[in-house]
Amino acid sequence: MIVQVLFIVIITFLIIYFQYMWRIYSYWKIRGVVGPKPYPFVGNYKTVMFREESEGDFLKRLYDQYPNEKFIGIYKGIRPVLMIRDPYYIKCMLIRDYDNFRDRCLESPLRMFDRSLFIMKGDARWHAMRTSLSPSFAKSKLVRMVPYIQKGTDKYVQYVDYLISNNIEHEIRDLMSICMTEIIGNVVFGVELEAFNSNNEFQDAINKVLNPQLQASLLHASSFICPHVVQLIVPFIKREFEKRLYNAFRKFVTSLIYQPRGNKTESPIFIDALVDLKENCKVKHGREVPDIDDDDVIQQCLTYCLATYESTSGVLSFMVHELAHNPHIQNKCYEEIMTVLEKHDGPLTLEALNEMKYLEMTLDETMRLHPTPHCIDRKCSSKYTLPDTNITVDKGTFIFIPVHGLHRDPEYFENPYVFDPERFLPENKARMEPYVYLPFGDGPRTCLGLRLGKILLLAVMSSFLQKFKVSPCSKSKPIRYDPERQLATTAIGGVWVNIEPR
Repeated sequence: MIVQVLFIVIITFLIIYFQYMWRIYSYWKIRGVVGPKPYPFVGNYKTVMFREESEGDFLKRLYDQYPNEKFIGIYKGIRPVLMIRDPYYIKCMLIRDYDNFRDRCLESPLRMFDRSLFIMKGDARWHAMRTSLSPSFAKSKLVRMVPYIQKGTDKYVQYVDYLISNNIEHEIRDLMSICMTEIIGNVVFGVELEAFNSNNEFQDAINKVLNPQLQASLLHASSFICPHVVQLIVPFIKREFEKRLYNAFRKFVTSLIYQPRGNKTESPIFIDALVDLKENCKVKHGREVPDIDDDDVIQQCLTYCLATYESTSGVLSFMVHELAHNPHIQNKCYEEIMTVLEKHDGPLTLEALNEMKYLEMTLDETMRLHPTPHCIDRKCSSKYTLPDTNITVDKGTFIFIPVHGLHRDPEYFENPYVFDPERFLPENKARMEPYVYLPFGDGPRTCLGLRLGKILLLAVMSSFLQKFKVSPCSKSKPIRYDPERQLATTAIGGVWVNIEPR
């Protein structure tokens, strides 16, 4: 009798399970959207889930498999995802129909940073916070910020010179991360972080956030299979995370929040702008701003630090790699840098950086060939019918825009794997298809620090190339993207080149 009951229970469970899986994985087939065959639990994301390939490489592979489709239906675990290939629909999602796609798809442990401008839901509070922070990146602030950046790059150049003089091997991305840590101290906090010391607690803390631990890896895998259950346990993870790491960062930032400062309104230091908002959070410059507290300040600072440390150092390492393998481009960058600096005859300024057009083109080409984001993600906030189709997606459906696929599509970029900065000459940019070059995203949620990010990158590279030249070395190898790093594109094994003083 017991065996019969057990048999009935198992059969019933299997019937319910297969019905559930059929309902989940027939989502796109019912709507007439083509895509690869999904597998139970993992959907199409097995290789990403088990860290066999980066998400950028995975989406690029799918992008290439369906060259004639405007969008593809895939499954991230048990979640349906619409991957957009067509520039017209990209415009719809990011700009024209933005109100239907205000939010990002971050529903995993990253939700513990739910006050971060990058992660916040795109509601009225997000809009008020973004509007309030925008003046921090105005041209007048950026002009005053350049000397703070220069302080970090000067120390960096001295440090690289020391390494060369003592025949110490140097992996480029790690070097650039150290440089970014020093600049973060100057620009975000207005303090010296002493990043070039061998034991830097601040850099160690940032690396703990970025490098996946066992718990984070298990949580990452679980978020594919049972995202709703993961959401329930995030509060407990958040407490543990705060205990082990976040409290140290909180203590550091809180001490700066209550440190006496001068005129915070005019200061280019990021934390000063946040503290100014906190102290004057009712009405500022004639507009309403959100009420903010210490946690808001801490999370915005942490977001700024992570973005600067991870994304910027990654782009710089890829740029150095490409210059090492394209010496003629490196020479043109160097000649332009020296010409501009000689013309200005003094410390680096925003005006001088703006005149380094070829260096900026080289940076743009680096971000085309090695884009920082794996994809641009949005979440459908209400039922939406794709224009000129009868295909409707439900609220909560994920939308992915595969940046790597677009940036390397021969339809939009001739010889896409060739490193060619002249693609970004003004006359060539004018002919470029809109919404296919997206290193910073687009639309209302485009990267708020876009201009500052480019200034940081140009300042570091101009200082570096002014003093050093690079070439391939015995450890140099083709770039392969690291599947372990989820926030930004980085290279497996790092980037190695030979650095020589000029």
